[in-house]
Amino acid sequence: MLAIFKREFKSYMNTVTGPLFVAVNLFFLGIYFVAYHLYMGEPRVAYTVQSVIFVFLIVTPVLTMRSMAQERRQRTDQLLFTSPVSPAGIILGKYFGMVSVFLLPVLVLCAYPLVLSIYGKVPMAESYVSILAYFLFGSACISIGLFMSSLTENLIIAAVGTFGTLLLGYLMAGIKAIISQSGNNVTKVLTAFDIASPMDNMMQGIIDVPAIIYYLSVIVFMLFLTFVTVTKRRYEVHKDTIKTYVFSYVAVIALAAALVGINIAADHIPDDKKNIDVTENQMSEITDTTLNYLKGIDSDVTIYVLNTEDACDETIKQILGRYTSATKHIKTEYKDISAAPDFATQYGVDNATPGSLIVVSDLRSKYVDYNSLYETTIDYQTYSQKVTGIDAEGQITSALDYVLSGDMPYVYVIEGHNELKLSDHLTQLVEKANIDVRTLNLMNTDSIEDEAGAVFILAPTVDYTADDVAKVEDYLSRGHSALIVSSYSPESMTNFNGIMESYGVDTVGGIVIEGDPEHYYQSPVNLLPQLGASMITSDLMSSNRLVLMPYAQGATFGVSDNEARSVTKLLSTTDTAYLKTDTQNAQSMEKEAGDVDGPFELGLMVEDEQDGKKTSLLYFTSESILDDSVDSMVSGANSALVAKGITQMVGEKESTIAIPAKSYESEKIVVPDSTTLMLAIIVVGVVPLLIMLAGIFVWNRRRKR
Repeated sequence: MLAIFKREFKSYMNTVTGPLFVAVNLFFLGIYFVAYHLYMGEPRVAYTVQSVIFVFLIVTPVLTMRSMAQERRQRTDQLLFTSPVSPAGIILGKYFGMVSVFLLPVLVLCAYPLVLSIYGKVPMAESYVSILAYFLFGSACISIGLFMSSLTENLIIAAVGTFGTLLLGYLMAGIKAIISQSGNNVTKVLTAFDIASPMDNMMQGIIDVPAIIYYLSVIVFMLFLTFVTVTKRRYEVHKDTIKTYVFSYVAVIALAAALVGINIAADHIPDDKKNIDVTENQMSEITDTTLNYLKGIDSDVTIYVLNTEDACDETIKQILGRYTSATKHIKTEYKDISAAPDFATQYGVDNATPGSLIVVSDLRSKYVDYNSLYETTIDYQTYSQKVTGIDAEGQITSALDYVLSGDMPYVYVIEGHNELKLSDHLTQLVEKANIDVRTLNLMNTDSIEDEAGAVFILAPTVDYTADDVAKVEDYLSRGHSALIVSSYSPESMTNFNGIMESYGVDTVGGIVIEGDPEHYYQSPVNLLPQLGASMITSDLMSSNRLVLMPYAQGATFGVSDNEARSVTKLLSTTDTAYLKTDTQNAQSMEKEAGDVDGPFELGLMVEDEQDGKKTSLLYFTSESILDDSVDSMVSGANSALVAKGITQMVGEKESTIAIPAKSYESEKIVVPDSTTLMLAIIVVGVVPLLIMLAGIFVWNRRRKR
């Protein structure tokens, strides 16, 4: 076999075929490398790999068409098969010779993540898993091309047959979708011919064991078919021809059955072993927080997936598998709502979205809409939605906590003073922590009940009455919590501001202007505050996310002689900030006489303990922190900050669990323009051209001998 391998590899590299194959691959890899990584700054090499898949289908026949067909056309096949090398050794030698040629551009591709790591953070594990997927896919395609070449002596037929077969396999996922969106027996059979879809998980940074087994199975089966084809032709003049044919067919069927069995068994490997997540944020894994929670479950829960198993979102399927593997008390069932449209209605869901979940226990059920499993934002360049993160674990764990818990905590949103409405997005984040949101008008109650986990006072523009303030302060004095948001208003808000003043925080009426350009966005009133170290801000600080607060008031606090009171700075301006108290008569945003010097606090957590009762106040000085449009400009950082604060306040008194979403966003690669141009010339022009010229030179020199 080794002799055949050396002969084949030298044959490819001494003709134009090998260098052409390598050069074309490197040319297109270089184009996408420059476009995605050097210009767009994408750190994941999978973008490049996925883009060249179709190109590979085109160039593979160039490499494989002559492997067996040319031997047959030149009548050297019989001479080859009468050599001391066995037919299996000949086929393996030819196959590994072609794979070695393919390995050359793959090795160059392996250098791309290393080059990018010079200019930023690159998810290495994800990148090399995607390269492994590309290598396995390419090796399987080459085995198919080898088999097609063994069927004919015509190189054109071998090339067209290979391309047609590979194209059909590439399009098979779409063909299956046309036949049935939910899947049936026909699509299950066609899955065996879908050569592209098994790469999907690996392109996402997941080591997919069934996918690896599938590609190895394709390679083994195609090589065996080639062996059968060659040996059948070798012995076709033998007297036992019929027996040979029968043996060949039986062997092919037996091997096919064995490989199908192996692939079916691979699909039944435990989920924590079947898919190994090496992504930077462990997208399909569940956190230790959830695992610890699952250990304490002692009641049975069924998670109904409103879709067929074949059509289910693969990532969601993997995450659900982690839950069922972690505890015997959770099981997953798939329900095709197109076949049983009334299934969801028995759980109070009228317009269920395909792919959504219904989590059911003996106590209650909870519907988890499919759209809530992912975080999205609007791309204002294309005006289309972009998936920025996955929140499946957070939503599922929250739903489990909801259906298994006893009485659920709730909070009151105070109304009656022209307050701001809690946004739908923030409401969802609060409810995700299994905290119910209710409204309360202080005119309709003599006292806020102790059962309420907190009150939300959201930017009133009409001042509170003394009676309103008394009810709120009485509630807080009994050891409760409040989220308070103020908003600039030309009207006097003496009573409302008095709530915070009683806890040592003074609000300065006016609008804060930031003097440091690095701490505002486009305009000095669009503040990008400095984050203070705390449990509430820790997630944002670790991921270098920014909070945006336009048109904020300024808050200050003095030194308190109350040792039981503590104030934590969450959001602060720089020392260069100042505040305009008379905004209606201000001549410009430049600092003027009468403006108040900073710095100011824009977000605070005040904690006060009296007689063993702890009061917590979360205070922000701009209603914009609750605005969805402002929140989307910082990819949800504002709402994440507020939700974390609420969860911490209520969670101190109630049993709540909230898992943050995992972001798909990653830090961009920043390559200097001069370096980008130089690398582009090298990977797109110089390297492919040199390889092609070297191939032509070698071929021409050998031709003249």
